[in-house]
Amino acid sequence: MKKLKMKSLKINLLLILFLLVISGIMFWQSLPALFLVIQGPQDLWEVDYSGDIEGLYVSGNLEFIYDYYCDEVNDKNDIKAREYIIDGGEYYYMGMRVMEKDMDRAEALMEACYDYVDGAGSEDAVLSSQYRVTGTIHAMPSDILALYYDYLDMASLSAEEQATFLPYYLEVDKIGTTDTAGMIIFLVLGVLLLALALLLLVWSLTGRYQKSIKRYLAGSPNSQAALEKVESFLANVPVVHGLQYNYDFICGQNGATTAFGETSKLVWAYQHTTTHKRYFITVGKTHSLVLAFADGSRQNVAVKRENFVQEHLQTLSSLCPRAIIGYSPELNTMFLKDFARFLSLKYYAAPDQFAAQDPGSSQPM
Repeated sequence: MKKLKMKSLKINLLLILFLLVISGIMFWQSLPALFLVIQGPQDLWEVDYSGDIEGLYVSGNLEFIYDYYCDEVNDKNDIKAREYIIDGGEYYYMGMRVMEKDMDRAEALMEACYDYVDGAGSEDAVLSSQYRVTGTIHAMPSDILALYYDYLDMASLSAEEQATFLPYYLEVDKIGTTDTAGMIIFLVLGVLLLALALLLLVWSLTGRYQKSIKRYLAGSPNSQAALEKVESFLANVPVVHGLQYNYDFICGQNGATTAFGETSKLVWAYQHTTTHKRYFITVGKTHSLVLAFADGSRQNVAVKRENFVQEHLQTLSSLCPRAIIGYSPELNTMFLKDFARFLSLKYYAAPDQFAAQDPGSSQPM
Protein backbone atom coordinates (compact mmCIF):
# COMPACT_ATOMS: atom_id res chain seq x y z
CA MET A 1 0.00 0.00 0.00
CA LYS A 2 3.03 2.25 -0.21
CA LYS A 3 1.70 3.85 -3.40
CA LEU A 4 -1.59 4.75 -1.71
CA LYS A 5 0.23 6.16 1.31
CA MET A 6 2.33 8.35 -0.97
CA LYS A 7 -0.83 9.46 -2.75
CA SER A 8 -2.38 10.48 0.57
CA LEU A 9 0.82 12.32 1.50
CA LYS A 10 0.87 14.12 -1.84
CA ILE A 11 -2.74 15.24 -1.37
CA ASN A 12 -2.05 16.43 2.19
CA LEU A 13 1.33 17.98 1.41
CA LEU A 14 0.11 21.49 0.60
CA LEU A 15 -2.02 21.56 3.76
CA ILE A 16 0.90 20.26 5.84
CA LEU A 17 3.23 22.92 4.42
CA PHE A 18 0.60 25.62 4.97
CA LEU A 19 0.15 24.55 8.59
CA LEU A 20 3.92 24.52 9.12
CA VAL A 21 4.28 28.02 7.68
CA ILE A 22 1.46 29.43 9.82
CA SER A 23 2.85 27.58 12.84
CA GLY A 24 6.25 29.14 12.16
CA ILE A 25 4.66 32.60 12.04
CA MET A 26 2.93 31.94 15.36
CA PHE A 27 6.22 30.85 16.94
CA TRP A 28 8.00 33.86 15.41
CA GLN A 29 5.50 36.09 17.17
CA SER A 30 5.55 34.28 20.52
CA LEU A 31 9.06 32.91 21.08
CA PRO A 32 10.90 36.26 21.57
CA ALA A 33 8.38 37.15 24.27
CA LEU A 34 8.65 33.67 25.78
CA PHE A 35 12.45 33.96 25.95
CA LEU A 36 12.07 37.29 27.76
CA VAL A 37 9.72 35.69 30.28
CA ILE A 38 12.16 32.79 30.79
CA GLN A 39 15.10 35.19 31.27
CA GLY A 40 13.00 37.30 33.63
CA PRO A 41 12.58 41.10 33.77
CA GLN A 42 15.25 43.54 34.93
CA ASP A 43 14.60 45.51 38.08
CA LEU A 44 12.85 48.76 37.13
CA TRP A 45 14.98 50.74 39.58
CA GLU A 46 18.36 49.26 38.60
CA VAL A 47 18.15 50.23 34.92
CA ASP A 48 20.73 52.74 33.64
CA TYR A 49 18.33 55.31 32.20
CA SER A 50 21.22 57.34 30.76
CA GLY A 51 21.95 54.52 28.31
CA ASP A 52 20.00 52.65 25.67
CA ILE A 53 16.76 51.48 27.29
CA GLU A 54 14.78 50.61 24.16
CA GLY A 55 13.14 47.18 24.44
CA LEU A 56 14.13 46.50 28.06
CA TYR A 57 11.78 44.08 29.83
CA VAL A 58 11.45 45.37 33.39
CA SER A 59 9.50 44.89 36.57
CA GLY A 60 9.33 46.83 39.80
CA ASN A 61 7.22 48.47 42.48
CA LEU A 62 5.63 51.63 41.11
CA GLU A 63 6.26 54.32 43.72
CA PHE A 64 4.78 57.51 42.31
CA ILE A 65 2.60 58.81 39.47
CA TYR A 66 2.80 62.55 38.81
CA ASP A 67 0.00 63.00 36.30
CA TYR A 68 -1.34 61.72 33.00
CA TYR A 69 -0.76 63.41 29.66
CA CYS A 70 -2.64 61.33 27.11
CA ASP A 71 -5.79 59.24 26.72
CA GLU A 72 -6.19 56.74 23.90
CA VAL A 73 -9.81 56.25 22.85
CA ASN A 74 -11.65 53.91 20.50
CA ASP A 75 -14.23 54.76 17.83
CA LYS A 76 -16.91 55.13 20.52
CA ASN A 77 -14.71 57.61 22.42
CA ASP A 78 -14.21 55.10 25.26
CA ILE A 79 -10.81 55.20 26.91
CA LYS A 80 -8.76 52.14 25.97
CA ALA A 81 -5.44 53.27 27.48
CA ARG A 82 -3.98 56.14 29.48
CA GLU A 83 -0.40 57.36 29.67
CA TYR A 84 1.10 58.66 32.89
CA ILE A 85 4.33 60.34 33.97
CA ILE A 86 6.49 58.28 36.34
CA ASP A 87 10.07 58.24 37.58
CA GLY A 88 12.80 56.80 35.37
CA GLY A 89 15.27 55.90 38.04
CA GLU A 90 16.53 58.58 40.40
CA TYR A 91 17.22 61.40 37.95
CA TYR A 92 14.81 60.98 35.03
CA TYR A 93 11.12 60.88 34.17
CA MET A 94 9.33 58.87 31.50
CA GLY A 95 5.86 57.80 30.44
CA MET A 96 3.88 54.73 31.37
CA ARG A 97 1.15 53.32 29.12
CA VAL A 98 -1.57 51.41 30.96
CA MET A 99 -4.46 49.60 29.27
CA GLU A 100 -8.01 50.24 30.47
CA LYS A 101 -8.20 46.93 32.34
CA ASP A 102 -5.31 47.98 34.63
CA MET A 103 -6.16 51.68 35.01
CA ASP A 104 -7.96 51.40 38.37
CA ARG A 105 -4.75 50.78 40.31
CA ALA A 106 -2.88 53.48 38.39
CA GLU A 107 -5.68 55.96 39.04
CA ALA A 108 -5.73 55.09 42.74
CA LEU A 109 -1.98 55.69 43.05
CA MET A 110 -2.17 58.93 41.06
CA GLU A 111 -4.98 60.25 43.28
CA ALA A 112 -3.02 59.34 46.41
CA CYS A 113 0.00 61.19 44.99
CA TYR A 114 -2.15 64.23 44.10
CA ASP A 115 -3.48 64.39 47.67
CA TYR A 116 0.00 63.97 49.13
CA VAL A 117 1.44 66.83 47.04
CA ASP A 118 -1.55 69.06 47.91
CA GLY A 119 -1.13 68.30 51.58
CA ALA A 120 -4.51 66.61 51.83
CA GLY A 121 -3.13 63.08 51.87
CA SER A 122 -0.43 61.10 53.64
CA GLU A 123 2.70 59.18 52.79
CA ASP A 124 1.03 56.06 54.15
CA ALA A 125 -1.78 56.46 51.60
CA VAL A 126 0.79 56.67 48.81
CA LEU A 127 2.63 53.63 50.11
CA SER A 128 -0.58 51.60 50.39
CA SER A 129 -1.51 52.48 46.78
CA GLN A 130 1.82 51.39 45.30
CA TYR A 131 1.77 48.26 43.18
CA ARG A 132 4.07 46.17 41.02
CA VAL A 133 4.25 46.73 37.26
CA THR A 134 5.88 44.60 34.59
CA GLY A 135 6.35 45.58 30.98
CA THR A 136 8.68 46.72 28.22
CA ILE A 137 10.23 50.14 27.67
CA HIS A 138 9.72 51.51 24.16
CA ALA A 139 10.35 54.81 22.43
CA MET A 140 7.18 56.88 22.21
CA PRO A 141 5.60 57.13 18.76
CA SER A 142 5.93 60.60 17.25
CA ASP A 143 2.29 61.55 17.80
CA ILE A 144 2.41 60.50 21.46
CA LEU A 145 5.75 62.23 21.93
CA ALA A 146 4.25 65.49 20.63
CA LEU A 147 1.43 65.29 23.22
CA TYR A 148 3.97 64.45 25.92
CA TYR A 149 6.15 67.46 25.06
CA ASP A 150 3.11 69.70 24.73
CA TYR A 151 1.93 68.74 28.21
CA LEU A 152 5.41 69.42 29.63
CA ASP A 153 5.69 72.72 27.71
CA MET A 154 9.19 71.65 26.75
CA ALA A 155 10.02 74.98 25.10
CA SER A 156 9.82 76.67 28.50
CA LEU A 157 12.30 74.27 30.10
CA SER A 158 16.05 74.59 30.17
CA ALA A 159 18.22 72.11 28.24
CA GLU A 160 19.13 70.36 31.48
CA GLU A 161 15.47 70.05 32.49
CA GLN A 162 14.46 68.81 29.04
CA ALA A 163 17.12 66.07 29.26
CA THR A 164 15.46 64.63 32.35
CA PHE A 165 12.23 63.84 30.48
CA LEU A 166 13.01 60.74 28.44
CA PRO A 167 11.13 60.11 25.15
CA TYR A 168 10.26 56.59 26.30
CA TYR A 169 7.34 54.95 28.01
CA LEU A 170 6.87 51.75 29.94
CA GLU A 171 4.18 49.68 28.23
CA VAL A 172 2.67 47.74 31.11
CA ASP A 173 1.99 44.04 30.42
CA LYS A 174 3.96 44.19 27.17
CA ILE A 175 6.55 41.46 26.65
CA GLY A 176 8.69 42.80 23.86
CA THR A 177 6.24 43.80 21.15
CA THR A 178 3.36 41.62 22.33
CA ASP A 179 1.33 41.32 25.48
CA THR A 180 0.98 38.33 27.79
CA ALA A 181 -2.34 37.21 26.30
CA GLY A 182 -0.99 37.59 22.77
CA MET A 183 2.11 35.55 23.59
CA ILE A 184 0.01 32.73 25.05
CA ILE A 185 -2.42 32.75 22.12
CA PHE A 186 0.35 32.74 19.50
CA LEU A 187 2.26 30.03 21.36
CA VAL A 188 -0.79 27.78 21.78
CA LEU A 189 -1.80 28.25 18.14
CA GLY A 190 1.75 27.50 17.02
CA VAL A 191 1.86 24.28 19.03
CA LEU A 192 -1.59 23.18 17.85
CA LEU A 193 -0.86 23.88 14.18
CA LEU A 194 2.52 22.15 14.39
CA ALA A 195 0.91 19.15 16.08
CA LEU A 196 -1.79 19.02 13.39
CA ALA A 197 0.80 19.18 10.60
CA LEU A 198 2.83 16.37 12.18
CA LEU A 199 -0.36 14.37 12.75
CA LEU A 200 -1.33 14.64 9.08
CA LEU A 201 2.19 13.61 8.11
CA VAL A 202 2.17 10.60 10.43
CA TRP A 203 -1.33 9.58 9.33
CA SER A 204 -0.29 9.77 5.69
CA LEU A 205 2.85 7.69 6.18
CA THR A 206 1.30 5.09 8.49
CA GLY A 207 -1.73 4.31 6.32
CA ARG A 208 -4.43 5.82 8.49
CA TYR A 209 -6.17 6.99 5.34
CA GLN A 210 -6.29 3.37 4.16
CA LYS A 211 -8.44 2.15 7.06
CA SER A 212 -10.87 0.41 4.69
CA ILE A 213 -8.05 -1.78 3.38
CA LYS A 214 -6.78 -2.44 6.89
CA ARG A 215 -10.26 -3.57 7.94
CA TYR A 216 -10.36 -6.00 5.03
CA LEU A 217 -6.93 -7.40 5.92
CA ALA A 218 -7.82 -7.70 9.61
CA GLY A 219 -10.96 -9.67 8.74
CA SER A 220 -9.17 -12.08 6.38
CA PRO A 221 -8.22 -15.58 7.60
CA ASN A 222 -4.78 -15.19 6.08
CA SER A 223 -3.81 -11.52 6.27
CA GLN A 224 -0.49 -12.01 4.44
CA ALA A 225 -2.14 -13.72 1.48
CA ALA A 226 -4.87 -11.06 1.49
CA LEU A 227 -2.22 -8.32 1.47
CA GLU A 228 -0.45 -9.90 -1.49
CA LYS A 229 -3.77 -10.10 -3.35
CA VAL A 230 -4.49 -6.43 -2.64
CA GLU A 231 -0.98 -5.38 -3.65
CA SER A 232 -1.35 -7.32 -6.92
CA PHE A 233 -4.69 -5.61 -7.56
CA LEU A 234 -3.28 -2.15 -6.91
CA ALA A 235 -0.24 -2.79 -9.08
CA ASN A 236 -1.96 -4.41 -12.08
CA VAL A 237 -5.47 -2.99 -12.38
CA PRO A 238 -5.42 0.38 -14.18
CA VAL A 239 -7.01 3.49 -12.72
CA VAL A 240 -9.87 4.63 -14.96
CA HIS A 241 -11.32 8.08 -14.20
CA GLY A 242 -10.25 7.85 -10.56
CA LEU A 243 -11.38 4.27 -9.93
CA GLN A 244 -9.84 0.80 -9.96
CA TYR A 245 -12.05 -2.28 -9.97
CA ASN A 246 -12.26 -5.88 -11.09
CA TYR A 247 -14.06 -9.00 -9.82
CA ASP A 248 -12.06 -8.83 -6.57
CA PHE A 249 -11.92 -5.23 -5.38
CA ILE A 250 -13.03 -1.65 -5.93
CA CYS A 251 -10.68 1.17 -4.97
CA GLY A 252 -10.59 4.96 -5.33
CA GLN A 253 -9.71 8.19 -3.54
CA ASN A 254 -11.74 10.86 -1.82
CA GLY A 255 -9.16 13.46 -0.96
CA ALA A 256 -6.46 11.70 1.04
CA THR A 257 -8.81 8.89 2.11
CA THR A 258 -8.80 5.63 0.19
CA ALA A 259 -12.15 4.00 -0.52
CA PHE A 260 -11.87 0.21 -0.79
CA GLY A 261 -14.08 -2.82 -0.69
CA GLU A 262 -14.72 -6.25 -2.13
CA THR A 263 -16.61 -6.09 -5.40
CA SER A 264 -18.77 -9.06 -4.43
CA LYS A 265 -19.98 -7.17 -1.36
CA LEU A 266 -21.08 -4.00 -3.14
CA VAL A 267 -24.79 -3.50 -2.42
CA TRP A 268 -25.44 0.03 -3.66
CA ALA A 269 -23.77 2.58 -5.92
CA TYR A 270 -24.97 6.04 -6.87
CA GLN A 271 -23.88 9.52 -7.89
CA HIS A 272 -23.58 12.35 -5.40
CA THR A 273 -23.26 15.93 -6.66
CA THR A 274 -22.42 18.93 -4.50
CA THR A 275 -23.38 22.37 -5.80
CA HIS A 276 -21.12 25.24 -4.75
CA LYS A 277 -22.70 28.68 -4.52
CA ARG A 278 -21.34 32.14 -3.91
CA TYR A 279 -23.83 34.87 -3.10
CA PHE A 280 -26.63 32.52 -4.21
CA ILE A 281 -24.97 32.05 -7.61
CA THR A 282 -23.82 28.57 -8.65
CA VAL A 283 -20.07 28.69 -9.26
CA GLY A 284 -19.39 24.98 -9.70
CA LYS A 285 -20.24 21.40 -8.92
CA THR A 286 -18.23 18.46 -7.66
CA HIS A 287 -19.16 14.86 -8.28
CA SER A 288 -18.48 11.66 -6.43
CA LEU A 289 -19.38 8.01 -6.66
CA VAL A 290 -20.86 6.60 -3.47
CA LEU A 291 -20.18 2.92 -2.80
CA ALA A 292 -22.13 1.08 -0.12
CA PHE A 293 -21.13 -2.40 1.06
CA ALA A 294 -22.74 -5.32 2.83
CA ASP A 295 -21.19 -4.31 6.15
CA GLY A 296 -23.32 -1.14 6.10
CA SER A 297 -20.47 1.21 5.25
CA ARG A 298 -20.64 3.96 2.64
CA GLN A 299 -17.51 5.32 1.00
CA ASN A 300 -17.05 8.18 -1.45
CA VAL A 301 -14.79 8.30 -4.48
CA ALA A 302 -14.09 11.70 -6.04
CA VAL A 303 -14.68 11.74 -9.82
CA LYS A 304 -13.85 14.74 -11.98
CA ARG A 305 -16.82 14.68 -14.36
CA GLU A 306 -20.45 13.66 -14.13
CA ASN A 307 -20.25 11.56 -17.31
CA PHE A 308 -17.36 9.61 -15.74
CA VAL A 309 -19.59 8.79 -12.78
CA GLN A 310 -22.29 7.55 -15.12
CA GLU A 311 -19.78 5.40 -17.00
CA HIS A 312 -18.70 3.80 -13.74
CA LEU A 313 -22.30 3.15 -12.70
CA GLN A 314 -23.03 1.51 -16.04
CA THR A 315 -20.01 -0.76 -15.69
CA LEU A 316 -20.82 -1.59 -12.09
CA SER A 317 -24.40 -2.51 -13.02
CA SER A 318 -23.08 -5.38 -15.13
CA LEU A 319 -20.12 -6.21 -12.90
CA CYS A 320 -22.24 -6.26 -9.73
CA PRO A 321 -25.75 -7.59 -10.56
CA ARG A 322 -26.56 -7.86 -6.84
CA ALA A 323 -25.98 -4.11 -6.27
CA ILE A 324 -28.65 -1.44 -6.57
CA ILE A 325 -27.60 1.30 -8.97
CA GLY A 326 -28.99 4.80 -8.49
CA TYR A 327 -30.25 6.92 -5.61
CA SER A 328 -33.64 7.64 -4.12
CA PRO A 329 -34.62 9.09 -0.73
CA GLU A 330 -36.64 5.93 0.00
CA LEU A 331 -33.58 3.74 -0.57
CA ASN A 332 -31.53 5.98 1.70
CA THR A 333 -34.11 5.76 4.49
CA MET A 334 -34.28 1.99 4.17
CA PHE A 335 -30.48 1.71 4.15
CA LEU A 336 -30.29 3.68 7.39
CA LYS A 337 -33.29 2.25 9.24
CA ASP A 338 -33.93 -1.24 7.84
CA PHE A 339 -30.68 -2.49 6.37
CA ALA A 340 -31.80 -6.14 6.32
CA ARG A 341 -34.75 -5.21 4.14
CA PHE A 342 -32.47 -3.16 1.91
CA LEU A 343 -30.24 -6.18 1.36
CA SER A 344 -33.24 -8.35 0.55
CA LEU A 345 -34.26 -6.03 -2.31
CA LYS A 346 -31.49 -7.25 -4.59
CA TYR A 347 -28.30 -8.31 -2.82
CA TYR A 348 -29.81 -11.54 -1.42
CA ALA A 349 -32.30 -11.95 -4.26
CA ALA A 350 -29.93 -11.81 -7.23
CA PRO A 351 -27.69 -14.75 -8.22
CA ASP A 352 -24.15 -14.64 -6.96
CA GLN A 353 -22.08 -14.45 -10.14
CA PHE A 354 -18.89 -14.23 -8.09
CA ALA A 355 -19.30 -17.81 -6.88
CA ALA A 356 -18.33 -18.95 -10.36
CA GLN A 357 -15.28 -16.72 -10.46
CA ASP A 358 -11.79 -17.92 -9.59
CA PRO A 359 -11.10 -16.50 -6.12
CA GLY A 360 -7.62 -15.50 -7.25
CA SER A 361 -8.84 -13.79 -10.39
CA SER A 362 -7.56 -10.26 -10.87
CA GLN A 363 -8.57 -9.56 -14.43
CA PRO A 364 -9.45 -5.89 -14.88
CA MET A 365 -12.86 -5.00 -16.24
